[in-house]
Amino acid sequence: MLAPAQRIHVLRAIAVLAGLVIPLLVIGRGAASILVPVIGGLTALALHWPRGPEPLRAALARPLAAALAAMFALWLPAVAGSLKPGLSLAIWLQAAGLVLLAACLARVLGESPALHRWALRVLLAAAAIGGAIAAVSLIAWPNLLAYVRPVKLGGALTPVNYLKSYAAVMPCLAPVLLWAGFRLGGFWRIAAAAGAILGALIVHETGNKAAMAGYAGALAFMAVALLLKSARPGLRAAAGAAFAVAAAALVWFVVAQLPPMPYPGPGTSRLPTWLVDAHRQAIWGFVFDKALERPWFGWGPSMANFMPGADDAVPGIGQSFVPLHAHNWVLQLFNDVGALGLLPALAALAALLLRLDRRFRAGDGGALAALGLSGAFFVSMLANFSVWQGWWQSVFAVLLAIALAGGERPGRAEARAAHR
Repeated sequence: MLAPAQRIHVLRAIAVLAGLVIPLLVIGRGAASILVPVIGGLTALALHWPRGPEPLRAALARPLAAALAAMFALWLPAVAGSLKPGLSLAIWLQAAGLVLLAACLARVLGESPALHRWALRVLLAAAAIGGAIAAVSLIAWPNLLAYVRPVKLGGALTPVNYLKSYAAVMPCLAPVLLWAGFRLGGFWRIAAAAGAILGALIVHETGNKAAMAGYAGALAFMAVALLLKSARPGLRAAAGAAFAVAAAALVWFVVAQLPPMPYPGPGTSRLPTWLVDAHRQAIWGFVFDKALERPWFGWGPSMANFMPGADDAVPGIGQSFVPLHAHNWVLQLFNDVGALGLLPALAALAALLLRLDRRFRAGDGGALAALGLSGAFFVSMLANFSVWQGWWQSVFAVLLAIALAGGERPGRAEARAAHR
């Protein structure tokens, strides 16, 4: 859509903004709301769009693209039957747009190694600066935060109240930072280590347990990929099957421990409250009970807090049964898009992880960072933000694109993996 002389300036702007937007969340979630649409618009201008339907047909022949297409198609009945169809349709379009952005942004940044290095440098520098601002605000000088975002501090309001969301980003950012520092070398390795250490400090100071679980998820996903990198196909298949069985068993166990409805009170909590607080157990029990009323297509994307009884006070706790969302992405999808929407979403996630694993085994280090990002994002979201929140989806989409842009072209990477 642009002349070459204009396009190079747009590409540079895309690289800078892509590296900047996630660390810039230290100033608030609005950073993503403003910059991600800008990045998307610039990417649409700079991308070499296909002239015919053949590339689309070729893309849909790949398991990941086919699974994503099926997922979005099977979410449409939930949108149509939603309590607020207009809002659910906007959520559907947002999720589809961010999936498309991740793919297109990775392709644009991957056009030139120099362009990709610009994105990595900005990401490392901004993460170190943003992490330093957050850490100093939490530990030594709370009013520093007021210089970068509109906050009111004093009394019960401390930087912790404003930085818990930023802390949740840190485990997603860490594997991409460390990979970027290793890739660039020299001083940038120090910046990567500083960003990762400051991120861990921010998580510790805010006491964000979901973010701590995110670190465990990142380490687990990367450790499994490293251990199975040279394993035979049969062993990898057995490991995948064992993981699926363990995940299903864990889901069954948690569901079996949820409190019955009507809620009898916090004294009946079955899961340890040091692990899952009583209010969260009440939320999960209520949402699961409601999901069984519409088990196939759900109540509609992002409709959990609009369901009958969602605003009622929880006996013995006082807060509402659903404060905004279900605080668990698997349960939220089951409730919002039903079993027929959850299953293709799980299939798409499995296809993504398998694709990343193939790229990693073919020598793409960015794919290992993407696996760590996936572990951090999906594990922390088991007790964290809504799966539908745009700023949170943007964290995954942008970081995934940056990690994958520096790797080999998927065709060559997968060909080498298959040859092995």
